[in-house]
Amino acid sequence: MTEPRVLLLDEPLTGLDAELKAAIVDDLRAWNAAKGIPILYVTHSREEVDALGERVIALDNGRVASAGAPDGCTGRPAPEKNWRKRRDSRIC
Repeated sequence: MTEPRVLLLDEPLTGLDAELKAAIVDDLRAWNAAKGIPILYVTHSREEVDALGERVIALDNGRVASAGAPDGCTGRPAPEKNWRKRRDSRIC
């Protein structure tokens, strides 16, 4: 498929070094700006949410816990109910 209606990316940067992650983030931004195709991006990385997120949906046990701009989901400080513990870090 050369012209998808939506692009689904599930943890695409997991396991990559910081330099390669930054390059791919830049490429995704450029691709999205050129194509205008929505990207459904699944991640546990707060840094990726901050770098790429325009609208964010935080799930808690499969239910929407919050939705909105990245700052609303990963807020500083965020409501504890919108976060879950994983490997001693707070992720949205």
